[in-house]
Amino acid sequence: MPTLTARKEVEQTVGKSKVKKVELAGLPLRLKFWTVHMADSYPALAFVANRVLRMHATTCASERNWSLWGNLFHKARNRLGQMRAMKLIFIRQNDSYAAKRNALSDEEVVMQLLAGDEEE
Repeated sequence: MPTLTARKEVEQTVGKSKVKKVELAGLPLRLKFWTVHMADSYPALAFVANRVLRMHATTCASERNWSLWGNLFHKARNRLGQMRAMKLIFIRQNDSYAAKRNALSDEEVVMQLLAGDEEE
C-alpha cells in the first residue's frame, strides 16, 4: 500500500542541470488513496473522506445567501413573515435559471407563490 506523504522532493534533469522540486500530495492523489486503497478496509471512513475532500473550500454561496437575506430584511420590511421571505429569496436566487429555461415569467411565478400564501 502506498503511503500518502504531505511533501516529496523530486530530482529532475533539465538540460545539463539537475533541478530539485517539491511535490505536494494533491487532491487527486488523496482521493485515489481513499477510493482505491482504503475503501475495502474502511468503507464508511472512505465514504466520509471522499465527501470531505470533494467539498468546496469557499463560503461564496453562503455569503451570497446572507447578502440576499440582508437586502430583504431592513427597516421598511421588518414585519415580513418567514414563509413569504423564503419565497422571495427563492425567486431571487432562481431568477436567472428560470430565464435561461424560458419557464414561467417572473410575474407568473410570483402570482403562484403568493396564491399559496392566501390559501394558508
